[in-house]
Amino acid sequence: MISWRTRNLWTDTLRRFVMIDIHRLKYLLYFIVFLMIAPNVQGQENFPDERDIRKIIRKEQNEKFLSLLERGLANHYKTSDTPLLYLGIRYDNATVIKYLLEFGADPDMYYRDKNMLMWAVRFNRPTALRLLLDYGASVDAQDDRGVTALMMAAWMNRTSDFEILIEYGANIYLEDRSGKNAVELAVYECEESTGFEMDTRIFMRKQIPPRYDYVDGPYVDYLSDSLARVSYFYYDNYDSIVRRIDSLFAADEKSFSFRGFVFDTNTYDLQFPLDIQKSRYERVEKIFAINDVHGHYDSFVDCLTRNNIINSKRNWQFGAGHLVINGDVFDRGGKVTETLWLIYKLEKQARQSGGRVHFLLGNHEIMILDNDDRYKSKKYQFFANHFGWNYAAFFTRNTFLGEWLRKHNSMIVINDNLFVHGGISSVFYKEKLRVEQINKEVRYKLNNYQIANEDPLFSMNGPFWYRGYLWKGKDFEKITRTSLDSILNFYHVNHIIVGHTITDQIQLLFDQKIIALSAPFHENDENIYGLLILNGVYYKVSGDIRKRLF
Repeated sequence: MISWRTRNLWTDTLRRFVMIDIHRLKYLLYFIVFLMIAPNVQGQENFPDERDIRKIIRKEQNEKFLSLLERGLANHYKTSDTPLLYLGIRYDNATVIKYLLEFGADPDMYYRDKNMLMWAVRFNRPTALRLLLDYGASVDAQDDRGVTALMMAAWMNRTSDFEILIEYGANIYLEDRSGKNAVELAVYECEESTGFEMDTRIFMRKQIPPRYDYVDGPYVDYLSDSLARVSYFYYDNYDSIVRRIDSLFAADEKSFSFRGFVFDTNTYDLQFPLDIQKSRYERVEKIFAINDVHGHYDSFVDCLTRNNIINSKRNWQFGAGHLVINGDVFDRGGKVTETLWLIYKLEKQARQSGGRVHFLLGNHEIMILDNDDRYKSKKYQFFANHFGWNYAAFFTRNTFLGEWLRKHNSMIVINDNLFVHGGISSVFYKEKLRVEQINKEVRYKLNNYQIANEDPLFSMNGPFWYRGYLWKGKDFEKITRTSLDSILNFYHVNHIIVGHTITDQIQLLFDQKIIALSAPFHENDENIYGLLILNGVYYKVSGDIRKRLF
């Protein structure tokens, strides 16, 4: 028989053994869990939490915020309840708002049943309001109660916000679910109130003559082989009505001329067939390059005049020089049509003088030719709303401007410089497409309406959209020196000159191998940056100032 002492000894031993195994099992489980989550943790970016993000935006640590965006903050932050765009508006940080919109933030997004325009009015942020509208926010978007940002501005007496919304074409007579419009909701207290401002605007519409800045045309479309229709649009303030004026002209296979009408005194000489330029030019002594005109015609003319590309009568005087417009003439500004017709005229005049004008297609040209007109200016939105037409329809293959645009190149090599709107990424480089192939394929696909986001030509890593020379984003990688050298060697060039990605001024990157032009045009801006190349010497020009780069 086992004694009690022996039995207790065995019991204690068994208990200690079991406890040891339990401890071992616990640590083994910890180790297994660690192995399961370690790869995920290792691959995650370490982003600040919402409290720190708010602090960064509020204290205007904008460079830090941009760095976070380049690392993928916007994509990471989608799980949060508070949109980054809302935080930029709340803390009145216009730079953050612009960064977010450039990275693809939706200006029409809703938060707590209000869209971003409404939040800009709620916090009285006129600068944010204008930015949102510039990037395509729908000015008359309504919430579940039918309320618009203009109605909010009217009843909150936000006069500055109200004026901006009216400027961008907001409809003052649009009604909410209760049947009230902005006029009925406006505050009437003093001469600084929205009610007084609204009454003044309604009265002035009946008193002032037609607005010459709200005239658009000519648009030419072919009705048959021998007949063309020319159209203009304008807003007659006197009668408070938008008018369309059409005129028919006989056209033949070689030429077609007409004198402008509806406040237009220009003469238009259309010649056929339309020219397709070469993809490479050598031994060019004078080159002047700009980009991102975006419909700012007056600044475009001023820039060309100051740099002796055209004279005071807007005729070519650059001789055998080459002018490169590196994409994005469309959208944002209110004088796209005037800019297109001037470029067409200068193309003919330059060719007669032994020079050339190269209007390269940018992403905004591609968008318009693909029936995407979301970034058109308030002027074109205004006409579209009144006539119920699609702006992009004026640039189909059956129109003169549409046919002309589809003849243009997407890339060009002049001397040892490759000009392209967005850039050549390492991803696109793998396609091994030569400049001539790219231009030919883009023309074919534009003419046959074969534009698709998954196509390497039109993807975010394609030549129209790529931003990786300056930025790192979720849709593209920043270029490496090794990849860049391979690209330069493949295209037999020493420099790639790009636009598209916004900068404050012309930038030299990667030991001058990349030249970023994209300081965008603004209305009535006399200090537009351009790149001048004279006999292999590169200059940055702005206004009347010329500075040698290298």
